[in-house]
Amino acid sequence: MAQAARTARVVVMDWDETITKRDTTALVAQTAYRCKSGLTDFSHYTKIYMDAYNMYLAKWLERNNLEQEIEFQRGLKEVEMTLISAIERDGLFKGLTKGDLAESANAVEIQPGFVEFVKKIQNESPLYILSVNWSRTLIEAALQRAGVTGITVLANELEFHGNVSTGHFESDIDIRTGCDKIVELRKIKEKHGLAVIYVGDSSGDVLPIIEADTGVVIEGGRATKYIEALGYTVDNVENKTGIVPGIYGASWKQLLHLW
Repeated sequence: MAQAARTARVVVMDWDETITKRDTTALVAQTAYRCKSGLTDFSHYTKIYMDAYNMYLAKWLERNNLEQEIEFQRGLKEVEMTLISAIERDGLFKGLTKGDLAESANAVEIQPGFVEFVKKIQNESPLYILSVNWSRTLIEAALQRAGVTGITVLANELEFHGNVSTGHFESDIDIRTGCDKIVELRKIKEKHGLAVIYVGDSSGDVLPIIEADTGVVIEGGRATKYIEALGYTVDNVENKTGIVPGIYGASWKQLLHLW
């Protein structure tokens, strides 16, 4: 088992509430309200999203197999874009700078054990963050603040002309749902030709956790109930003696110990 622990693998991680203690997409939104005045209250956008989401959810009485979950996640793209379109149309983020977003990263709190985990494995495993978050700039600034280097961040980003946001999102990367994450996960695996470990926490991480060679639900993650509803078992980390194939729950400190 000690030999298995030294096997080269790619580690792909969700960001919000997997690496961070709380969702940080809200910090991206708050940046606009900190730096600009006269904006429509964000509750307006929350309502747009929740109305679209609840209408979509009402069409799904059950999701109890992988095929249904894939179809559900695929359809969520339109729901997510309903919100994004409204934000772009109103120019909520127009005029913000990368520095504004980096300043908001000062409020990001990192989960215990994550930094130590990364520093232990970064010389032997390619590391990725795969996130539906709205700002790659904020994520990278938060990592830098935590003293973490060597992680490739795949996340959505505002479009900038020079250093100033146009209010639109970049078109070359569009990660909004679990289905989008699977597409990126497969690209990563093909690029490196290595087994993939995926660490996540929520319903949007269910598909990549199942897709990965080793799927990990971070401690306290809601993904467990969704995965088990699909007929999969999330094993207890205490039954593990190393990072092995399968699906299980663990904290960053436990992953550090298993590695």
